[in-house]
Amino acid sequence: MLRLLPRLLVAGGVWLALMTPAAVAQQAIGVRGGEHDDYSRLVIDFANARDVTVEGAEDGVVLRVDTPTRFDVSAVDTDALSRVDGVAQFGAAGLRVATAGGRGLDVFRLGNRLVIDIYGAVDTAEAAADERSRRREELGRPALAGLVAPVSAGAGGRVGELAPAADPAAAAEASVDRDPQSRGGVPDGQQSAAEEFPERFEAQRIAPEAASYARVAVAAESLPDGLAFDFAFDDPRFAAVFIRSGYLWVVFSGRVAYDLSGLDFDSPVLTGRVNAVQRLRTDDVSALRFNLAMPQSVAADRDGNSWRVTLKDKPTAPLRPLRLVEQSTGAGTQVFVPVEETFRKVMVTDPSVGDQLLLVAVREPNRGVREGREFADFAIPRTAQGLVVVPQSDRAQVQRFHNGVAIAARDVGEFAKPQAAAAFAAMGDLAGPAPRRLIDLQAWRLDDGRSFGDRRADLVAAIAALPDNERNEGRWDLARFLLAHDQAAEARGVLELMAAEDQALAETPRFRAVRGVVNQMLGRTAAALEDLNHPELREDPDASIWRTLAAEAEGDPMAALDAFRVGRDILGYYQPQWQGRFLLAAARSALLLDQVDQTRRLLDLIDQLDVNKPIAGEALVLKARLAAEQGDIARALDLFETAIAFDDPRTSAMARLERVRFALRHEGLTKREAVEDLEGLRFDWRGRDFEIDVLSTLGQLYVSIGEYRKGLKTMRQVVEYYPDDPRTGQVVRRMQGVFETIFLESNAQDLTPFDAVALFQDFRELTPQGAAGDRIIRRLVDRLVAVDLLDRAADLLRYQVTYRLEGAAQAQIAGRLAMVHLLNKEPEKALDILRATRSGGLPDEIERQRRFVEARALAEMDRYEEAIAMLEGFQGPQAEVLRADIYWDAKDWPMVARHHAGLLAKHTDAAELSAEERLWVVRRAVALMYQDDQAALRELSDTWGVMMNGGPFEQVFQQLTTDRTRSAGSTKELAQKIADVDSFRSFLDAYRREFAEQSLAEAVDTSAAASDGGDAASGGP
Repeated sequence: MLRLLPRLLVAGGVWLALMTPAAVAQQAIGVRGGEHDDYSRLVIDFANARDVTVEGAEDGVVLRVDTPTRFDVSAVDTDALSRVDGVAQFGAAGLRVATAGGRGLDVFRLGNRLVIDIYGAVDTAEAAADERSRRREELGRPALAGLVAPVSAGAGGRVGELAPAADPAAAAEASVDRDPQSRGGVPDGQQSAAEEFPERFEAQRIAPEAASYARVAVAAESLPDGLAFDFAFDDPRFAAVFIRSGYLWVVFSGRVAYDLSGLDFDSPVLTGRVNAVQRLRTDDVSALRFNLAMPQSVAADRDGNSWRVTLKDKPTAPLRPLRLVEQSTGAGTQVFVPVEETFRKVMVTDPSVGDQLLLVAVREPNRGVREGREFADFAIPRTAQGLVVVPQSDRAQVQRFHNGVAIAARDVGEFAKPQAAAAFAAMGDLAGPAPRRLIDLQAWRLDDGRSFGDRRADLVAAIAALPDNERNEGRWDLARFLLAHDQAAEARGVLELMAAEDQALAETPRFRAVRGVVNQMLGRTAAALEDLNHPELREDPDASIWRTLAAEAEGDPMAALDAFRVGRDILGYYQPQWQGRFLLAAARSALLLDQVDQTRRLLDLIDQLDVNKPIAGEALVLKARLAAEQGDIARALDLFETAIAFDDPRTSAMARLERVRFALRHEGLTKREAVEDLEGLRFDWRGRDFEIDVLSTLGQLYVSIGEYRKGLKTMRQVVEYYPDDPRTGQVVRRMQGVFETIFLESNAQDLTPFDAVALFQDFRELTPQGAAGDRIIRRLVDRLVAVDLLDRAADLLRYQVTYRLEGAAQAQIAGRLAMVHLLNKEPEKALDILRATRSGGLPDEIERQRRFVEARALAEMDRYEEAIAMLEGFQGPQAEVLRADIYWDAKDWPMVARHHAGLLAKHTDAAELSAEERLWVVRRAVALMYQDDQAALRELSDTWGVMMNGGPFEQVFQQLTTDRTRSAGSTKELAQKIADVDSFRSFLDAYRREFAEQSLAEAVDTSAAASDGGDAASGGP
């Protein structure tokens, strides 16, 4: 069985067979119908992916399925379908749909379902039939011939398929222009939508195609001796252009949304030359098939990125024809076509003939086959651009190389041997250029029976013998030799020396390809991708297969599978261990994307390889995961147990890890139990991939059970141990998410203030940039101030001011920091931070708050006159209260009496005195007592005496205003005590209240709004 692997990997047709979904169980397939204003619809409900061929017939269409299938048509009411005459089983695996003559048919798929739309106005069917008959007589072929393409109902797309209708742009692209009415675009009235599936022209109009499809308007121009079609692309495209069986094929690489609205098939420009056009697309190419009204020749040319395809009455030939270098051997016929910059080979089905074509599009213009050739096993027809191979037996094989395309007919498997390139080279002058691969590890080993050391010594000696300006040639041989012997680090050193001496060399595709492989072997996957994504390497199969490894390691499974699809045909040239690595990377990517069938097929291929235990073991673990994903619990358990007992410690450790995950999902294992299992597992294997997987999983489990410190600490180990691994970035982002969740979603309330601050300090580097990080810090400050942990609060705010903020935001938070210093009885520090962060042009509110805090700090330093001067020009309740406080601290009794009288004047008679107003009453009483103003004291008693009863300061007020027995000296002593105790307490109470009422969490948001967004956070720590 192992000997068959090369044919499976290289033979295009066989590979496609491998990629075909397995036959499904025999059961009736439901068919249903629906009537719409402009079309009748049939839907075939395939439950699984099926291969379907659609064949045109005189009065409708016949669908043939890949396996015997019974169709249940009982739900189809043909009387209710105006455009359908009948639906019936056709043979063992077919369905026949009979329609009235002249109907337009559109066949496409949505998921696993196949949809057939039958168009044409009901009242003009007879006229349409007459028109069809007329054209049929002109063309000499059935009306539907070539207008319905083979379709696959399988998911994922494959050559010969119409594009999946799940993608609206693709669905629209698969449509067929059926008659003169619809060839010019979308007729009015044909844009209604079905209840279940959107009408496809409508989907084309509204689909966001720009992200996935290049939209190109097709323009036609009449020439004196022919007709030209123009395709103006924005980027370079590979092209294949040829005529076959009365159809002009125009094929471009990539996904293209052709806009055909500018083509009027009844106009003088097209009439007599082209009757209709059909769109066909695979995942790799997009094609147009023009039905020609008469025999013509074709030419193709390119100007920049724009292609022109010209139909002419006289014979044409490509200006630079492709050479077909033929060599016959005992093994069969071999042909090599020297051409560079070719697109990946694509197999399509010719709807008119029913056979398969292998297309190889070429970037350089005027490169076509001037004279076609016919061989026993394949044919190479004439083309205007590109290469077409028509296989005529299963022995025909096509292989792309960096410098050309090889077509061979020989025993299956022989072509796939690593010695194939050497076999071509051995053909001598007759053979012409031999296929040249950019990566050929087997050839670079220079195996000649001698030891590695002897061969390396010879290469080094050869370099020494060369002149200085030629030594890079010898180094090139040495670097590739070292690479082929798994000496990637040494090879990198040689390549760096080459690049240092010749910068231009380092930009060539061959150098980038080899350096990309070296970087991949060294685990430098980002650098490998940069090299292997070179534009001239995108379509090279060797570079692509190595790009599979790099893209998968960088966490891009879609790119990995795309690269694998380009490079899979080259797998047979690699040794089994490398084949296994490439297949594993593709299988892991497919599993991540839930492509279970693709994953299974890739793992089945690994089973056929003679690989080492680590590769075989990982494939076994992936099979267990695949079974679990498919819900086959019993099989998954059996495979997990087999993998755990596998004779390879790495495989056993991987299986135990996946077994824990499986138990969490399916067996009720608690997260705490999973933590215990993984703690015992983390030291069983120390490989990079395994450790990253275990530590990141364990860290997430710790977080999920509320052990935040352990969780973050465990995940941090990934960052510390493997800082350059691409997965480390994912772990860091996960840690940042956990950090934000803890401190922004109230999780930190479960922690004591001490623990919350300690956690923040230990993982400060996770603080997000911008407003989110500022909110985290300010919320912590709120909690610390609330419990008098003022030193810690000041540290956090100082860090924010110093490292995270600038402009207005910095100025405002600096004011808050100064406030904390005041609360902590550190007025000097408050004054220092305010003056260090002064800035012009601050919003008025921020400037006001900073001035008030600075005035308070000056007062605490007994610099009362400066404090009062700081408040000059400010009015309002807050400013008046602060002035009163400063005068009180300064014991300026006349000013205390006057300012407190002003504050009390705003009190309404009916309102009860607040605690703050009671304090103001007592302060005024003290000031009046020091002035010995008895009349004012009596007035104060008369005004406020009753309201002061029953609350704070009641007895003190009575003693100050009515106790005549106390001596003047004792009264002043009482007043002094009140002044000393109250001097700072009122400030503390007021500022703590401000912290409570105006959360710091709103501070920077307010400043940002005040400054119109002019001052933003400057960045992370």
